Amino acid sequence: MAKLETADELVRFICRQLYEFTDGRPKEWRKAVGGASVHNALEQAVENGWLEVDDQDSSICCLTDEGRRLARMTLS
Repeated sequence: MAKLETADELVRFICRQLYEFTDGRPKEWRKAVGGASVHNALEQAVENGWLEVDDQDSSICCLTDEGRRLARMTLS
């Protein structure tokens, strides 16, 4: 169970970092860099409706409105 919590924490961390890197602006795309754990976290964030991923390059993503709300909540 701890592994799932760790994966969820990584997903939330990525969303928060993306929010900060884009200054919270909608539809700002960035390239995510990392290994398999980051790729898996991106997939989980897409499933949760927090991120959109470019079909051509799965490491390029942007926050959805729901992802931006989540990131704002983690910053407060």
